[in-house]
Amino acid sequence: MNRHNMFWGAALILVGAAFLASNMGLVSLQWPLLWPLFFILLGVYVLLSRSWQPSEQVSEFNIPLEGAKAGTLKMEHGAGKIRLAGGGNAADLISGRSAGLTHKAHREGDVLKVKISTAFGSPESFFPWNWGLGYRDWQLQLNPKVPTTLKVESGASESILDLRNTKVTELKVETGASSTTITMPERAGHTRARISGGAASFQIIIPDGVAARIEVESGLGSVKVAEERFPRSGGAYQSPDFAGAANKLDLRIEAGVSSITIE
Repeated sequence: MNRHNMFWGAALILVGAAFLASNMGLVSLQWPLLWPLFFILLGVYVLLSRSWQPSEQVSEFNIPLEGAKAGTLKMEHGAGKIRLAGGGNAADLISGRSAGLTHKAHREGDVLKVKISTAFGSPESFFPWNWGLGYRDWQLQLNPKVPTTLKVESGASESILDLRNTKVTELKVETGASSTTITMPERAGHTRARISGGAASFQIIIPDGVAARIEVESGLGSVKVAEERFPRSGGAYQSPDFAGAANKLDLRIEAGVSSITIE
């Protein structure tokens, strides 16, 4: 029996004991008191669950290009950690190690379209004692030479996307309460990136030699941009040589309660 089951088993015993004591007249149990008790138990579980992650078998996988000249990759990740970098095999669009990952791939002309997601959709996963099974740690390597469109959707996660040695030309990141570090491509030509998040922390690293135009729309929080490289011009930050640069980044960030650092 894992610790998730032990916690919720103990919680059910506690609630059952309270009802028994009420029926025996030992205590006076009122329905309005039950809802706060439920949320207290749920809060305790959420706080402890990060240290209770179940051990699962980690397996290696790879998705071969099979002659494709470009790729689109969509990643759907819930809670946990994503570590993505270049340096993958020349014959694969993406490869890596993970637990609980599913993937689909199909060709459309010269483009290989891939979707990877968390294997977390069985009916029993909706019960609280199985919520911890949604935590996943992905370690992925992307092909460094194939032009790729990348979309990342994540929840309560930590994402480290090192795209320096990749050919990512389109990037879209949508995240919730998370911490996200992105190193942008160094030699991908013109990269367009759109990043959005809620209560999130973003650190964006733009390699030397890459020009950038940056737009930031943020609610509460802080925004720090290296203005010595990207001087503010109107409603954006922009490198002086952006128009004619061989390698450049067009970046837009929309965030709520967040901390944003761009360097």
